[in-house]
Amino acid sequence: MAFLLRDGGQASSGTAARLALVAAVLAIVALFRLNRRRPFSLGPVYAGLFLLFHVGLLVPIALGASPSLLNPLDTQWVMSDGFTSASLLVTIATSALMLGYLIGFDPRHQESRIEETAAWLRFRSAGHIGLLLLSVGCLLWVYNVLASGAAVSGSYVQFLDSTAATSMPAAYVMMGLGMPTLSAGPSASARRAGLVIFAVWSVPAFMLGLRGEVILPLAAYLVVAARRRRIPLRPWMAFAFVGGLGLGAAVRVIRQVGFGNGFDPSSFRPFDGITELGYSIRPLVVSSDLHERYLEPYVGVDTYLAPFRRFIVGRLLGGDVIAVADDPAVFGAMISRRVGPIGGSPAAEAFHAGGVIAVVVVMAIIGLLIARLDSIETTPLRNALVGTLTFVLLLWVRNDFTPVPFEAGAAVGVVLLVRVAANLRRGRRKAPPSLPPGLVRTTVGRR
Repeated sequence: MAFLLRDGGQASSGTAARLALVAAVLAIVALFRLNRRRPFSLGPVYAGLFLLFHVGLLVPIALGASPSLLNPLDTQWVMSDGFTSASLLVTIATSALMLGYLIGFDPRHQESRIEETAAWLRFRSAGHIGLLLLSVGCLLWVYNVLASGAAVSGSYVQFLDSTAATSMPAAYVMMGLGMPTLSAGPSASARRAGLVIFAVWSVPAFMLGLRGEVILPLAAYLVVAARRRRIPLRPWMAFAFVGGLGLGAAVRVIRQVGFGNGFDPSSFRPFDGITELGYSIRPLVVSSDLHERYLEPYVGVDTYLAPFRRFIVGRLLGGDVIAVADDPAVFGAMISRRVGPIGGSPAAEAFHAGGVIAVVVVMAIIGLLIARLDSIETTPLRNALVGTLTFVLLLWVRNDFTPVPFEAGAAVGVVLLVRVAANLRRGRRKAPPSLPPGLVRTTVGRR
């Protein structure tokens, strides 16, 4: 239906929003039913965050209400034809994601693989490596804040401006890879210590406006925790979700005026919280306008080949390459030049690459990959792999493809480190040393 409405060009913004909302609800229900034994698998978590970021702004429109916008000027693009087209693209992207997931999903391996206790204890190092990554990431974040002179009590924009030239991205990646690796290990003490460290950092970070930086590592941790033990859905989780949306709306106000100006209880509005999270649809609006309104050509697969070309030609061969900020093939850079730093979206980037067909192909591939990760047997090492790749995929939801290869490589590197540490631990626990030559080991038994 979304294809027909796009081709006919007769859908209203309300109709397109309602269609996207229905597709989102059906997708979430289907994923929870497919993952009844493990409702917090990667599939439901990824789809939930993807749809929250892309459909949130459509919820009030679908219900016939006016959305609470961040800026009065946002009315221009929310009321444009490109917004209606983007809403239909969300429906298509959701359907393609589900199609890929259904093709690749295999529930037979969702039960924990039975292994000896010693085999799990061999991977105690996973928790320690995750704890180390998380701790270093938090310390690097604090160092960057102190070195740049950024005011934690100031506004979100001021904080970003102050820390723009620092190594904050590295800090966030270390924390994001550390949390799921921490969760993969059998050491409960390491997990407790890591959660305390993350909580101490995340409270001021979330209040400052760094919501994605807090939510995504926590979501990756949850996916791995759900692979270690069954975490059923509970009624209180719905209330916690609504409370989180209300807190997000309050943070929206704080990030504009600064935490130092106090907290206004009236800003605790869950409906506004889900609306603001849905701003990831804007890159889709921009991409739709560029190619359907201004008839700019699609960039093709260059948007996905650019990071590999930059690494091979620029780093390995020492050749000249276009800077990321100036490369027309880099979706995020193009968006920043046109409308500012509004983030990205895998669906918007796919449309920029090749139109609707590319959206279907890319989102179906993502759904297939997620399904295969959900179908992997549960062992500590595989949990670490699934968890770290979960963080990479979730990070891509609001960004472009450019950093994905590097982040995926870092995730694999962390998993290999866990494997090496486990092998060394096994080597130290082998049979007792042999006796000197000439001596024979005897066994004395009871008669």
